[in-house]
Amino acid sequence: MAARRCPEGDRGRVTCRGELRGNLAVGAKSELESLKNISREVKESVILKLQDISELALRLDESRSRYVVELEREKARRAAELEAAEKRFNKINQENLDRYSKMENKMEKLLAEVASTKEMLGQMRVPEALAEIRKVVARPAPRIMNYAEAAAKPRQRPPCRPWPSTRLDEEARGQMVLSCSSVEDAKDRGAAQDAAPT
Repeated sequence: MAARRCPEGDRGRVTCRGELRGNLAVGAKSELESLKNISREVKESVILKLQDISELALRLDESRSRYVVELEREKARRAAELEAAEKRFNKINQENLDRYSKMENKMEKLLAEVASTKEMLGQMRVPEALAEIRKVVARPAPRIMNYAEAAAKPRQRPPCRPWPSTRLDEEARGQMVLSCSSVEDAKDRGAAQDAAPT
């Protein structure tokens, strides 16, 4: 029997191999049946085993073809994922380059503005003013008392202004406005003025 070549492609190859196996099984069966020196039971047993081997080989070819098909699908899926990832990467990369370009332009403008501001500040006597501000800031700030310290400290009253003259009569004294911190001070002053010799 002449050997036949299988066509290209997975499905065609599986079909072709199945036909070849079937032809080989039929050929082996006819050759076994033509032999006269082997018993009929042995012939049938061998033929059944050949058919089982043929079926196993066919299943193996089918599983191989399924594996190849799944492998091709997986390769196609990974290629599509890789292409999509490359597109995302290129898009992100382009966005970052655009941002960098914009930031670079903004930085150039900012540096130009800073240089012009420095030039203007140099003409306005700003460095001397800044030095004075630094001196004031460097001085320690006055300590602020808390409530407990303020409450514990005795209250100082401002002194009363003395009478302009002790020679005023009673009526003029009554019309004068005293600037004292309390009524008691005013009374004390009035008593002292009255006790003074005229």
